[in-house]
Order: sequence, then C-alpha cells, then structure tokens
Amino acid sequence: MIDTLPTAPTRTMSAAQFVQAANAFLAALPPFSTQVNADVSTILTLSLLVSTSTTSLTIGTGSKSLTVQTAKAYLAGQTVRIYSTATPDNYMNGTVTSYTSGTGVLVVNVTSVVGSGTMAAWTVTLNGGLATTAEVLARALLAGSESQTFSVAAATAAAHAVRVDQIQGASLTAFTTGGTGTAFTLTPSPAITAYTANKTFDVIFNVACGAAPTLQISGVATPPNLVRQLLDGSYQNLAANDFPAGWQSRVKLVSATQALVMRLPPRTFIGSLTRDLTLASGAVAITGVGFRPSKVRFKAAVNGTAIFSIGESGGVGNCAYYSAYASTANAIDTANAIAALTASVAYQNAVATMNVDGFTLTWTKVGAPTGTLSIVYVAEE
Repeated sequence: MIDTLPTAPTRTMSAAQFVQAANAFLAALPPFSTQVNADVSTILTLSLLVSTSTTSLTIGTGSKSLTVQTAKAYLAGQTVRIYSTATPDNYMNGTVTSYTSGTGVLVVNVTSVVGSGTMAAWTVTLNGGLATTAEVLARALLAGSESQTFSVAAATAAAHAVRVDQIQGASLTAFTTGGTGTAFTLTPSPAITAYTANKTFDVIFNVACGAAPTLQISGVATPPNLVRQLLDGSYQNLAANDFPAGWQSRVKLVSATQALVMRLPPRTFIGSLTRDLTLASGAVAITGVGFRPSKVRFKAAVNGTAIFSIGESGGVGNCAYYSAYASTANAIDTANAIAALTASVAYQNAVATMNVDGFTLTWTKVGAPTGTLSIVYVAEE
C-alpha cells in the first residue's frame, strides 16, 4: 500500500538525480493509481452512487430496465453510464427515468452507446466521473512543473487507468475528425449525449473545409454548423477553404446549432476600382470582400502621370503618402486613406470605413481635379 508518492523530479536537480527521481516516481504511479481508484470507488459506493446488476441487457438506445442494489440515491434526470463489468469499453450512456429504492429497479433512457452485445454483469456509475490522481500527477510531471494547474479528462470508469503515453499523445483530449468537408464527424472519449453550449474539443480536421460545414459529435443527431466569429461579435457559417486539411483548432459549442472554430487562417482579399476625379463628393460602398476588414491598404495612381497615393485605413484612423502635382515633393496626409492632388487646390481625398462585407470610401472633392484614379486595395480580416 502506497501512502505517499516518491519525490517528484524538479528542474533544480542534476541530470542523474532527475533520472533517478523520475524513474522512481513513474514506477510508483500504477499502484498508486490502483489504490486511489479503489478508494474513490469505495467512497462512491458509500455515497450510494455506484451499483451493480446481473440483469441481462443488450447494448442499444432506448429505455432500459435493470435491477441494482436497493436504497441507492439515484434520482430522475441524473446522467449515468451502464458499462460491462468485464469489458468496460462496452457501455451505454443515458439519464435516469426512475428508481424504486425498495426493489432496486432502475430505469434509464439510453441516448448513446459504445460497443455491442448482450451481457449480464453491469456496473452503473454517474457519467463524467472523477479524474484519477495518477493522471493529474503524470500531467504535472510531463509539464515539468508541480505548481501548474491542469484540466484533465474525466475517467470513463475506475477500470480505465490513464497511461503516460495517452497523455503524451494527447489521445484523451485531441481528436481527428472523419467525414467530408461539409459534414465532419467527431468521436471523442468520453462521448457526449447532447449539443450543449460551452463543451469544447481540440480538433484536427481531416480534410479541407467545404461550404457551410457541420460537425456531428458522438453520432448525436442534428449536428451544429461550424462558424467563425466576426469583428462585431456575431457568427457566420464557414465558407469553402476557410481552413486546409490538417488544420488544428479548438472547437467550442456556442449553442446547440453552432460550433465555433476558435482559430482560423487569416483572410485577405485583393481588389481594384477606379475613381473619376471629376465626380462630385460622395460615399461609394465596396462590397464582395466576404468579411469585415480590420485593415485596408490602398495604392492609387493616375496612369501616365506623377500623381500617386499610398495609404491605409484601420476603420477609424486613416493615413496616406502622396505626391504633390507637377512636383517632386511628396507629403503625408493623416486624415485620409487616399489623397489625389492633380493641380493647385484641385484634389479628391477619401476616408475609408469598414462594413460587414467590405468598406466605404467617402470622397471629398475640392476644386476641379481631372483624370481617372486607378486603385488597388488589399483588405485584411
């Protein structure tokens, strides 16, 4: 029986001391984990949250009735897991419909399953149970610091010891999708039974993104759309090629119908337009960019002349570097994104503001400028 673990290795140790301490620490983890899991199982049993049954059941969804011990503390609405005592990888997840304390009859509405077969030796626990102490300690060791705080995956059952190679490989928390670019699938462990806001997964996408893709998790019906968050805080369905094959990101359910991809490749859009400098002052909306830019860069010139302007806008501030007409002198304009001076006191300037799908150029005409200004712009998300 292990009451305490050996001293964990630290960065202050010499190389030889670190190896010796690490070997002793890792060797002690398996029996310590077994002991802790046994203690947890005992605590749960004493708390009336674990039971066993010899009722013959076939793994499947729907209503399941089995006889467990009497005087347990199951309540309608609790989420439970019914797993094969001999082969815990075969299990059923569901919610308690009813429990009769005097007879031990437990009725569960099973909503998801893993495995198959008919068994007559079952263990019933509350689903989403406790992380093993061994897992917490192993994560701390691998991270190289005993002082950090770690988020650990819930153990599916007392018999499921967490291995160091699982932690190193992130197989408990990072999952690769299946399916197609418009209908991704995800099979995390433990499985989920409903799309509930704030559930979060580390995901590696197996193929490039298609248009308006969905993500079905644990086979639950009506999968949510994968979305991005826009600068105004709203959500937008992903478009084709918003991420490539192999892209890794955290995915968070923001509702039952939307799953937010929290990190995406930045989007850019390159476009061009012209401005007849003889036109009156006014605003011109530029659309078709596909997103609300955070910044737009402009390069403009009257072809065949020395008139040019290089500027940018961040939606609030604008700045342009431009040439004065018929002169080798250049100047800075800190109020406009585009400045086109064609003669003394004859120019058109533009301020850029951002829209949901592009930007607006608000032109101000002074005097009688002439010519056509050709403009190339790069919009960045």
